[in-house]
Amino acid sequence: MKRTHLFVTLMVLGLALSLVPANTPAQAQRSQDTYYAYFPVLEYKQVPRVEWFEEDPEWASALLKDPRDGYFEHSAERESYWGIITDNSGLMVSWPNWTVRGDYKLEVDARHVSPNRKSFNGLGIAFNATDDFSHFYALMIAAGGAQHAWAVVRFDDTRATYETNSGYRGGPHYMENWDDWNHIEIRVVDGIIDALCNDHWLPGGAAEGTYLADDRLVGLVVTSYEFSNGEIEFDNLKLTPLYPGDPDYEETIARRETRAALAPIEAYEFDTPALDLH
Repeated sequence: MKRTHLFVTLMVLGLALSLVPANTPAQAQRSQDTYYAYFPVLEYKQVPRVEWFEEDPEWASALLKDPRDGYFEHSAERESYWGIITDNSGLMVSWPNWTVRGDYKLEVDARHVSPNRKSFNGLGIAFNATDDFSHFYALMIAAGGAQHAWAVVRFDDTRATYETNSGYRGGPHYMENWDDWNHIEIRVVDGIIDALCNDHWLPGGAAEGTYLADDRLVGLVVTSYEFSNGEIEFDNLKLTPLYPGDPDYEETIARRETRAALAPIEAYEFDTPALDLH
């Protein structure tokens, strides 16, 4: 019995030794090394956003300037978004929870509904806005007399700084007047802001975005100037990222290169003096 037990024991020991790799000492040494687990890096990319206003978007809104009389509302019948002005010298904004990063374009359809032919109430798209909208840029269109006026404006605690043309200038022939729709657009590429209306570049509508930053908000802005009432209608807000190779990106770069080449002879002359409407 003892010899049998010894034989079995030797067999078990031999089997155990056969399972140990020949390079066990080297493995034991490597066990003291540091090992890293590598995961793919997920680069943040701006995603396209669209609001058709088919339903109430339930956006946040704020009246930034006294008197604080006015509001935004959704029109279910027209499937659009309205800014309602109920007092003079108002400045109010409404926004989705969309933030931007890198290069992008922002566009919307907008029109002055009322009062017709009477005021310099303003409408615009806001971008690069801080969470409380104490600082933001906007492409603005003000309802004018013979023609609307426009400007790229920077707002700092409601104080306006004109980034283009030293103020509001009369719109070109392709900017619709009165209560007609205008498609307004800004492109932010390489820290420069370009402004467009109805798919045309606005003359002089380029500005260096000194305070541009990532992770800022976009939205809509309404201002009142001369009268204590007004209605603004918005539709089809779109936010689109831009990258090298995109047609809009390449068009923007090509436009800048052409403008730079023609700078000595392409000084744009406005027919009317600049207006300070804020």
